[in-house]
Amino acid sequence: MSAYTSLWAKSDPPHPLWCHLLDVGAVIEAFWDAVLSEGAHRRMARALGLSAGEARILIIFLGALHDIGKAAPQFQFQDEALAAQTKDAGFGISRFVKREPRGAIGAEILYRHLTDTCAWEEKVAHDVTTAIGAHHGIVEGIDQRLFPSQGIWHEAHHDLIAMVETAFGLGDISSVRPGHLDRVGLCEIAGLISYCDWIGSASEYFTQGDYVLLFTGVISVEEYVTRTRENAKRALRESGWRRTPSMANRDWGGLFGDGFAPNELQRTGTCQ
Repeated sequence: MSAYTSLWAKSDPPHPLWCHLLDVGAVIEAFWDAVLSEGAHRRMARALGLSAGEARILIIFLGALHDIGKAAPQFQFQDEALAAQTKDAGFGISRFVKREPRGAIGAEILYRHLTDTCAWEEKVAHDVTTAIGAHHGIVEGIDQRLFPSQGIWHEAHHDLIAMVETAFGLGDISSVRPGHLDRVGLCEIAGLISYCDWIGSASEYFTQGDYVLLFTGVISVEEYVTRTRENAKRALRESGWRRTPSMANRDWGGLFGDGFAPNELQRTGTCQ
């Protein structure tokens, strides 16, 4: 596997970055497929100027890569013990870099990928990646001076992006290009990703005791994504999440249980 397997995302207990990206991607995938209503799908799709199917692909992609900004020396060398394995894998710092918000670094990495590789319009890429970079509640502007992606760091970014595309069967993301953007809708999408990041960071569901095997790449992406998809479904189920039944073509008993009797106002509203 790539050298990216040595990069970490969580320190207590240790958890690799590539696993965390798949954890959150799996939560977003499960949330979209099993919790969000068709109306929510359409609303988020309109915010991106895409079909619901295209929006699903893009939101899983962006959400999984929400923390790609952790694949940078500003983050990786914060923990001395975990930094040792990062250095052993060949990652280093060619010059002094000060600590910067990882959300801003991640937004810049994604911005460069979407404009250079996927040929997105710069304004669209800026607005989308800024929203994703604000998943911790702080909106940071994109500044390419923060961390010019070079050498092994650039290779890690490329490989992590390709890993996410392959793991979730998203295909070539460059074929999905948003049209007009609705900024209110982008805030809703950012909120979804933020919440799924919180669920995907719950150690009782996603942090494994075999982290040494994960850091060394002994456990494959295919094996891990199968595991984390099941964990994501369990986490949402045990958190009480389920899709709210649609009111379309359902009577009162079907919505609220047999024996429910609507009052006159409710019956009138139904007739209208």
